[in-house]
Amino acid sequence: MFINKRGDIVLKKIIIIILLLLILSGGLLAWKYFYHKHKVIVIGLDGATWKFLNPLMKEHKLPNFEKIMKNAAYGELKTTKPTKSAVLWTSIATGKKMEKHGIVDWTYVSEDAKAKIQRVQLITGKHRTAATIWEILGKKNYTVGVVNWWVTYPATPVNGFLISDRLRTAIIKPSIANEKNLVYPPELINELKPYLLKPANTIPIMMKYGFETYSQEKVEQFFSPSKFFRNMFSQIHLYVGHDQMTANWSLHMLRKKQPDFFGVVMRITDVYAHLGWKFIDKQYLEDTVPQIKLDSIRSKDEAVRHKAFKLIHELDQKYAEVMLPAYKFADDFLGEVMSIADKNTTIIIISDHGFMWHGGGYDHNPMIGHSYPDEPPRGIIIMYGKDVIPGKIENANIYNITPTILYAFNEPLARDMDGKAIKEAFSDPIFQKRGDKRIASYGVGPVSSKAVPTDAAEKEMMEDLKSLGYVQ
Repeated sequence: MFINKRGDIVLKKIIIIILLLLILSGGLLAWKYFYHKHKVIVIGLDGATWKFLNPLMKEHKLPNFEKIMKNAAYGELKTTKPTKSAVLWTSIATGKKMEKHGIVDWTYVSEDAKAKIQRVQLITGKHRTAATIWEILGKKNYTVGVVNWWVTYPATPVNGFLISDRLRTAIIKPSIANEKNLVYPPELINELKPYLLKPANTIPIMMKYGFETYSQEKVEQFFSPSKFFRNMFSQIHLYVGHDQMTANWSLHMLRKKQPDFFGVVMRITDVYAHLGWKFIDKQYLEDTVPQIKLDSIRSKDEAVRHKAFKLIHELDQKYAEVMLPAYKFADDFLGEVMSIADKNTTIIIISDHGFMWHGGGYDHNPMIGHSYPDEPPRGIIIMYGKDVIPGKIENANIYNITPTILYAFNEPLARDMDGKAIKEAFSDPIFQKRGDKRIASYGVGPVSSKAVPTDAAEKEMMEDLKSLGYVQ
């Protein structure tokens, strides 16, 4: 075949164009593959606060937290009222206020018109009216894994696995693990059952970390032991067991294959903070508490207020030492996760609220008073990974977490979300050049008008929340 000079030039141009198109398409595929390889792990520590974390790191008692803080972006995480974990962790998972996501309390009243009775039941994921981060990412073909996140029962289909917040109740009744809708996929339960604990199994864990163990005689040694304190103290081993099982399940699944997104919530940093302050030296508390009651905190006398706040700060430092078992447990879990996570992983550690002295004990509800904040105590945020700029994060709130995760995956944010991405935490120039992509909404979650049947898992969880004073 004969091709003249001009035709030869045209052919060469066509070949060059084809090659450029192939290179470009390959580059785009490589680009997409690169970002699909980026992974995020969210470790939720319910109630964790810098008030306890900082003093313990300063004393070098939390080596894994201390290690990541050297190269982390960190700050306070503003939260909102009511400081109910079911509400707050759903806001974190959706990027939306409770009015939008539908989870507004721990319980709801179900009505049986036929039987003409009303029954108080626990709120479930069936009541949620906004898509979660794992549902959003799953629909975009990212693999996901979720363990013990609040309000994840019943476990719904995801592109990966989901271990709901009710499976932990099997520590009391192992038969609960045979109930439906606790995990997805359903057959996963067979892998998880070997990690179930019995109450007696928790004692060595308690001793390892130095948690106070309950006895009726020991209770009387502590400051002003109320009925609430006695009840919580008698069950503290169960809460430790819950988190140990949560840790075991998480590490088992991560070691099998780390999904693109993984999220877990641990509770002991919250539970232990509700009662642990009474483990401080009894004589010290008898001398100090009368001076830091509400009337002293709200006093019009500046000298009285100054003394009260000075004593509260001193009490905070002592309380941090008492909280060491809970934070050391979290530190060890963090270390295990860090050893598993691949180099493309961004680890985000968050809490839904902090703790503060409120005149009669430590809690996370705001208190209105002179020179005292009328806002819930703030939680923590720590971001760590090769794409994160070390430094202080300013003005972060619980609604920013889901948008930030979407931004890390180079996916659009939704205009109906109440938060924004924490873009300044990312160091990679490619991250910083990303546009502020937006879509209208990612839709709703698996909302249903059908009530979830009351079962043994619900009964045990209801007792759990009653012991914390969350449900009456």
